[in-house]
Amino acid sequence: MTEQSKSVEPGPQELALVEFGKVFVRREGENLLNPFFAKVTLEEDKGHINWIKGKYSISSAGYVILNKVASISTILPQCVVVDGKDRPNPQVERNPLTKAIETVNVRKIGIGFSPVGNLVIVDKTLYYNLYTYLLQSFQAKMKKSSGGGAMPAETSPAKAQKPPDAVCAYIGQKEDKPSKDLGGRWTWFVMTEPLGIWVNYEHPDILSCLEEHIQRQRFGERIAQTIVERSILRTHPAIGISQVKPEVNVKDHATAIVKVSGWRHSMSVMAMNEMVAKAAKGDTVSGEQISIRAEVMDADLDEEAEAMTDLQPETSTEVGGPKKGAAPDA
Repeated sequence: MTEQSKSVEPGPQELALVEFGKVFVRREGENLLNPFFAKVTLEEDKGHINWIKGKYSISSAGYVILNKVASISTILPQCVVVDGKDRPNPQVERNPLTKAIETVNVRKIGIGFSPVGNLVIVDKTLYYNLYTYLLQSFQAKMKKSSGGGAMPAETSPAKAQKPPDAVCAYIGQKEDKPSKDLGGRWTWFVMTEPLGIWVNYEHPDILSCLEEHIQRQRFGERIAQTIVERSILRTHPAIGISQVKPEVNVKDHATAIVKVSGWRHSMSVMAMNEMVAKAAKGDTVSGEQISIRAEVMDADLDEEAEAMTDLQPETSTEVGGPKKGAAPDA
């Protein structure tokens, strides 16, 4: 700890140099004033940030570093509400034949202090339906494919003549079977009756979607919990950030500096646990300096891709970023 003057300094002073950055405080004599903040360095080669779909996102490992300052506690309540009824949390539904995961309902609660000293409770519930994400991944590939997945308005998708690799999927009814001129091998996935998606399961883009779906089936519960945890930390005002712009961007060694706030408090662990228990049961938590943010959340493909990259970087393909040694576009 560096020597500091006992008078009130006009600006923040460096308190200590820690392994992940610098902590700054204000002093009044020997007393440390609230709030304090830290400039935390996140590094790509240490897994703190990931290059995903043209941008740098903070990984779960990065949030762990940031939370050393923010000190947001995350808990898993015993119950999650599904169709109006309390169920064990998380609730996982499996296919009766394959035993693969089909849906995950999970609820998590984060509690911590905002930069102005208010106690903030963030309550998030996610319904993770693997089939829905599979359909969304098909649609994403349709938009990116050379044919766009779309046919001329005057031409029926089932009768259109295009090179076999031009169309990986198209939207239609079950009766709109693809013509032989399209080539490949096709199957139909229902969206909402009577519409669905015809997909060519020999097409590389569709094979990539199916590969990702297998990862969802293997790690569905962990993916869902990771999505919720990341959402809590990036929503909580103590951190409140999900993407970064690197200070240094050289190959796979990008680094970014993130400012995170902290708050010294005298609240006991027992008192905080009581508040979390009330919030978990849906009871009223009163107080002028208490804020509760409850949400049944949705997660898009980008959020899911970030969670999958955190959990399985070695098997990620489309969801991941540039390979080692390949610098992203500036």
